[in-house]
Amino acid sequence: MKAINLLPKIFTNRAYDNAGMKMGDNDGPAYVVYGALGSGRCSMDIDFSSLEIQNVRASDGKTVNGYMFLGCDIYSGSSWINCFDTGFCYSGNPGRWHLFYNIYDPAEGVPGWYESNITLDGVHNYRLELDTLRIDGYAVISVFDLDEKVYADIRTFPVKGLCASGRDTACLMNFALDYPPDTKFDRSGAPSEDFAEITLYNTDEGLKLKNICVTNARIWYGGREHAWLDKYTDHRGLWPDISFGQFDYDCTRVTFGHKITDSEFVVDLDMNR
Repeated sequence: MKAINLLPKIFTNRAYDNAGMKMGDNDGPAYVVYGALGSGRCSMDIDFSSLEIQNVRASDGKTVNGYMFLGCDIYSGSSWINCFDTGFCYSGNPGRWHLFYNIYDPAEGVPGWYESNITLDGVHNYRLELDTLRIDGYAVISVFDLDEKVYADIRTFPVKGLCASGRDTACLMNFALDYPPDTKFDRSGAPSEDFAEITLYNTDEGLKLKNICVTNARIWYGGREHAWLDKYTDHRGLWPDISFGQFDYDCTRVTFGHKITDSEFVVDLDMNR
């Protein structure tokens, strides 16, 4: 009888190779799942009570931002024309979770950046859903409180180039810590745009977004709802990946069960050795 491997499958920045595939989020440690073209709606459940987050640098009180979001790349034929990200943002000191969106090329008169003033409960289970299939040119992001059985927040916003058919869109999931400008320094303390130097400057400052337990991730493909299985994923990306040999610790870690699936996994972003 063939042995069954029940050990968890783990990706880390010191072992995972992006193999030249695109990585859109490179402002800090991150994990991204890129859905296949033809997906225009997706969702994921996250238990906020399991999260471990510290966004304040121990030495000087400066803050980084935490993100857990869905997004969408938009194409015209084979050409990429636009994208947006939307979902959970954690920022400030004291920090709070709230809804945001960020549009790469916003429509005329539409702000490209938005943050909700509604603070989400830090111990609830939430379902985040992105829907671009309702009407041409508009996306809807909703946060459903699975504990209270009510919508905690919802926002409809216009997106240039978006087609409600879903054939020209590709959804994504993203989990990240991002560096604001006042945390971008090299190890000597000089301003820098070098990712490795900035990350090492921010190492061992207590910064983390750990135990992101994603469950029940769903994707709408070919007009139908599916569990987000491997066949609906174009590729996955870790940032940093193995090409950054400067890191002697796992700042980005993704853990699956004994089988890799994009419908259920755990992400740890931990910038402490």
